[in-house]
Amino acid sequence: MPPDAGKIAWSRSIFERVKIPIQRLNTREDLLTSAKGKEVALWYYNLAKTLEKTYEENLYNTWK
Repeated sequence: MPPDAGKIAWSRSIFERVKIPIQRLNTREDLLTSAKGKEVALWYYNLAKTLEKTYEENLYNTWK
């Protein structure tokens, strides 16, 4: 696997590992409505956006 493709695959694997606990939180509405739940959800969405928009796009644009 080329180095840049490997880095993107690594980024997506991190996202998939973080997604599992968030999916569990989504099954319990009382957890997501709490202050800590909202904080965790915001952290997750920021991480997902950063991985996809910043890291992966920068790697792709550098490669291209």
